[in-house]
Amino acid sequence: MSVAPNETTQQPVEAAITPKAETTKTVTTGAVNASPVTASTAATPSVNPAPVGHEKKMSPFFIEKISTRRRYLKALIYGGYGAGKTHFAGTSFFIPTFRDILFISAEAGDLTLVQLGQEFLDNVDIVTVQDFTTFARIYEFLQLHIRFRDSNDTDNLKKLQDVVMPSGSDKLKKYHTIIIDYITEVQRYCMKSLMGWDPKTATLDVSPDSPEFKQWGQNSAVIINLIRAYRDLGINVIMTCSQKEERDESKRRYFYPNLPGKLSNDAQGFFDVVGYLAVGKAPEAKPGDTLKASPRRLFLSETQFFNAKSRIAGNVQWIDDPTVEKLLTTREQVIPSPQTTPQSSSTEGNK
Repeated sequence: MSVAPNETTQQPVEAAITPKAETTKTVTTGAVNASPVTASTAATPSVNPAPVGHEKKMSPFFIEKISTRRRYLKALIYGGYGAGKTHFAGTSFFIPTFRDILFISAEAGDLTLVQLGQEFLDNVDIVTVQDFTTFARIYEFLQLHIRFRDSNDTDNLKKLQDVVMPSGSDKLKKYHTIIIDYITEVQRYCMKSLMGWDPKTATLDVSPDSPEFKQWGQNSAVIINLIRAYRDLGINVIMTCSQKEERDESKRRYFYPNLPGKLSNDAQGFFDVVGYLAVGKAPEAKPGDTLKASPRRLFLSETQFFNAKSRIAGNVQWIDDPTVEKLLTTREQVIPSPQTTPQSSSTEGNK
């Protein structure tokens, strides 16, 4: 994945775990992220070579059955502040096959995850991101981690883990889910990088210049590459996004993911699920009654008011009090009573 211009290039993650040869000379294969090959293992095989023209060739592609293909959830969940996007993503923890989970925080909104319980807090790992370069390094880490995970290379998994978790961990992590919270902020980090704005040296009383047309185009291209790269990883990916609102001539509101220009629409094509999460009006409570939480509804089908889609939920148009498990298992539409139907959602404009 390409790194945005004007970023300080960091050392690739793999460099920190490459073993140093003690008695044998190390020869690299020349491929990106290739494993080192010692001189002894790279020696000429003892078997007779195949005749010219009959060499065994590596296929540039492989064919597999749809029924046996490994599948991972790729979801984009957007909505207003306080709609419950982060909480929804966190419920993936309660699906055993989704563990271990790495939470990538660009918003610093992980406090809501406390509601998911102590077991969640003790077992879900978090990395805080404050610049775009870090996202590139995390992607490189995940590439290696997944490769070692799938080959059951526990030695290199442990070395890799020790690099990014210097405080240590009693458990060897094997991540099967990443949560990126949230992609709107990642896009802003990218734009700041393109404009040469460094959060480590910038002062609060100096405003960055406004981006030019060329930079908007570069920003969209980089973010699309980032989304594509993370989507193609062999891991469950849940990204959250804030919402943007527009009004037509009749003052009707329309909501869509808060990404600039065509990027908002183009990004949706990379996901199997694009869900719009809305908050309803809390039921009225009489004196002495226990207050009830406002109902949440995850919309999975597009309407005249918002974008949404799902390739896994069939004809289900929405899920009330949604969790990731409900998203994966709900196959029939349940019509709630009017008292629990969400009526509106908080709005953010162009924030």
